[in-house]
Amino acid sequence: MSRNMHRVKRYKRRVKRRGKRNDATLWAVLFIVALWYCLIGRELLPGFFLGREAVAVSEESSLYEVPCTQANIAKLLACTLDEKETTGKQEDKSETTWYSSYYASLQQQGFKALNEKEALQLMDEQTLSKVLSEVVGEGYEVTATKSEANKDKHLSIHEVINTYYSAMNQVKKDSHMKYITLVILATPSDEQLGAWQVVTDQGTYGFKGLILEPLKNQTIQVAVKGQEILGVMKVISKESTIENCEIKLVTDQIVTAVVKGKSISFQNKGVDLQQEGSIGKLTISSEGAIAYEPEIYGEKDIVTKVTSNTITLEKAGVLNYKDVTISDKTDLGNYTSINQLPYGVQIAYRKEGDELVALQVIGRSNREGLRVVLANKEGSYVHKQVKLVSTAEYDLIYNGETSKLAPEEVWDSQTFNWNKEAAVVRLVPKGDTAMKLLTVNKSQGFPKYKGCMEITKVQDGYHIVNEVDMENYVAGVIPSEMPTSYGIEALKVQAIAARTYGVASKESSKFVQYGAQIDDTTASQVYNNLAPNPLAYEATAATEGKVLTYKGKLLSSKFFATSCGYTANYGEVWATGETFPSDTPPYMMAEKQYTGDKMVENMKEEKMADQFFKLTAADIDAFDENSPWFRWQVQLSQEEVSTLVNNAISKLANDYPALIKVKVGNEWKSQGVEGIGKIQNLQVAERGEGGNVMTLILKGSKATIKVSTEYVIRRLLGGAGNPGVVVTRSDGSITNPMSLLPSAFFVPDITYNNQEQLKQIVLYGGGFGHGVGMSQDGVRGMAEMGYTYDVILKHFYKNVEIVTYQ
Repeated sequence: MSRNMHRVKRYKRRVKRRGKRNDATLWAVLFIVALWYCLIGRELLPGFFLGREAVAVSEESSLYEVPCTQANIAKLLACTLDEKETTGKQEDKSETTWYSSYYASLQQQGFKALNEKEALQLMDEQTLSKVLSEVVGEGYEVTATKSEANKDKHLSIHEVINTYYSAMNQVKKDSHMKYITLVILATPSDEQLGAWQVVTDQGTYGFKGLILEPLKNQTIQVAVKGQEILGVMKVISKESTIENCEIKLVTDQIVTAVVKGKSISFQNKGVDLQQEGSIGKLTISSEGAIAYEPEIYGEKDIVTKVTSNTITLEKAGVLNYKDVTISDKTDLGNYTSINQLPYGVQIAYRKEGDELVALQVIGRSNREGLRVVLANKEGSYVHKQVKLVSTAEYDLIYNGETSKLAPEEVWDSQTFNWNKEAAVVRLVPKGDTAMKLLTVNKSQGFPKYKGCMEITKVQDGYHIVNEVDMENYVAGVIPSEMPTSYGIEALKVQAIAARTYGVASKESSKFVQYGAQIDDTTASQVYNNLAPNPLAYEATAATEGKVLTYKGKLLSSKFFATSCGYTANYGEVWATGETFPSDTPPYMMAEKQYTGDKMVENMKEEKMADQFFKLTAADIDAFDENSPWFRWQVQLSQEEVSTLVNNAISKLANDYPALIKVKVGNEWKSQGVEGIGKIQNLQVAERGEGGNVMTLILKGSKATIKVSTEYVIRRLLGGAGNPGVVVTRSDGSITNPMSLLPSAFFVPDITYNNQEQLKQIVLYGGGFGHGVGMSQDGVRGMAEMGYTYDVILKHFYKNVEIVTYQ
């Protein structure tokens, strides 16, 4: 062991009182003792003095003796002298060495003690003294005392880090690092990770300049800053135990476990095949998975609400959670996160106090009805006041007690006698009746709702959930999504599409924070904006229980108002996370929406798209031709289009950083952008198979941006409603300013002045809505041509089946 000793010595200062000089001497002596302990005494006097950073170490614990290079200490200093969080993400690929960015950072801070040309030289005492003297600052120096026997021995990483940590503490400077214990689970050699990323039981970390491969499956003590490992201090144990670990797959040879959301595979050296799908405690070593102890779940319940830090269960009430391990024992087996759990899912769970620590999904929702969270006129789910009335009697259930709400008696959230223990009121009808909501005004006036009404008192107001049976829900959607004047056959199509969407939503967690499965706005499908009429009930009854499936699974039955003559591929309209284009289901592909031969060969080609969008309804025998939205135009001067774009770009770039990129040199980068100046050019960079604009490039006097996905493009060119865009429709009618373009199916026609500057843009477009799946005006056209509802559905959704939902 190296007998290295460092001490921090305060420079002599002229002082008026001798006591101050004596104090300085005392501090120097104390610091020498502290440093001796950190470097040597900790080995000689185990257990004598353990600081708060110390960890429990087994008998087989040993220091991890790896030489420290000057590059290692450059990384240590660059990370810890910067207060910003260290992410552990990979650096710019243009970086020539793993350490060059650290030297650059130190150089920017004016640090002179290290030279990148000497990066791979091993650290010795004299170099460390020089480096730490510059770190601790003016008024201090760090000196080294070397024994003759060890004067040529180089320092290990753990010695350097401990000395640095102690020196910073002595001069009362924050090193911004800490010691933690973790288990190395996967390295770049066996995982699709970055070159310097490692998976641990505490998450993913960076480890630039270190060698961690020999430590796989071992428990170690490391020094970290944020998500970057600065150095390995000790090997705590060569066997490691992972708590709350989901066993995803077990074979005779392999065990695949999910830890912190990552799937890790081990050689199977002791896990029974029957443990697949369970959660428990996995013990691993260099041999692989050597033992496993499954969790014992003592409680079963039903999920009714999930927020960012709490879960509400039907019997147990509200439980807190942080890191929850989840396994899914159902046939689908697709729930891996607590945020994916929908209302009504059945679980078995384990808790500690009032905190949920592990759960297992044991059944899908078996509730017959659908829970709809209701929005106010501003689109918010928080209502300032709730007033309800009915012509019939309702049961009022609150805080475990049931009372009566008499006919014509108004229930008012403001005058109700709430108490602190209970926040939910439930109004249950006695028969086939409806309740009127007096604090929301829709197209039908004050809307009436069948089924139960549930009001939850929250911090800023109240949430309202309507629990309604599926068929009454479908009847409530039909007139709000499609005019009943379209005829019974078209309404049958809408009924099946609406029911399919409603049933599929029972598996969605999108609205679970409100204790709901769906909402009543365009975020889902519009419900009860117009009251159901006899035709809506007739179409519902004629298709009772019928839904669309593809290979036995429910569809995501997307629909929209009007096509331009083509629909779009799903993956060419919406991004999946940051991926665009994304995957397209086989039943949601672009299709022509007119009879006869193709008018153009390839809608992805700009010239052919231009030719098609300049055709009028008279030129095409299209299913949607009678809609005024079948063709539309927008005319914008340079000043107008510049105003629209600059008013919208800042918020959109902030909300959709992966979909709006700024040109920097020859690269496109995601970054904030306040404005791009006067628009100089607009160019379609990519079209989908149905002709929809996927990516648009706008060149401004201050910046050039690239914008992707139909919604962001429509929102940008609509100025996000500030001031909005005026549209001329094919019937000659002119709209009020709209907050987004009618669709992304358009071609730009640009006029330049004599100075070759952009003068005017005319957008020739068609259709209204996203363009994926079923066109409602197309349904009307096909029904008027004599097509039946089943043929119409199978036209819009290819290779699907219409089945009765059980």
